[in-house]
Amino acid sequence: MNNHDLLAFDPSYCRANSPTIIRNFTRDDVPAILAIERDTFEYPWTVQEFDFCMSLDRCGCLVAEREGDVVGYVVYERRNRTARLLSVAVLDTERRSGVGSALLRELAALVGASLSEIVGVVRERNVVAQVFLRSVGFRAKWIKRKYYSAADEDAYRMTWSLADAENYDPVVARRAG
Repeated sequence: MNNHDLLAFDPSYCRANSPTIIRNFTRDDVPAILAIERDTFEYPWTVQEFDFCMSLDRCGCLVAEREGDVVGYVVYERRNRTARLLSVAVLDTERRSGVGSALLRELAALVGASLSEIVGVVRERNVVAQVFLRSVGFRAKWIKRKYYSAADEDAYRMTWSLADAENYDPVVARRAG
């Protein structure tokens, strides 16, 4: 077990009274992850898609846990010098409590020594995800036209430079602009 297998965050990191634990997923977490996935996304992953992804050495998953329950997760893929967000979601009742930020900060700490950035692709109409990623430190780099072909929808490619992640202060960033 390495130091990223089980991390407890300071309660001030999240508004809720119970501490948030960020840890690597286990097979026992899959039903909760997929339930959050179904409640969050129009086109959720199936158990087969999740299992396939987790069978690849380059993929990983962190979960956020409160009082023994999975309340959020991030699935990512390491490729070249980049960690690519494949899926990020937080239980509806836990949103805007710091869980998503805690997951992404732990991912940055986990991969920061070996990778240079975290990248996410976000639907053009998913303004909530765009605002969330921006609040953590991501910046929109370009638009991918018709990225989601089934919906004929564009997407934003958003990146977070891990060189900036250690010193990122969202309060200062909001003031700057």
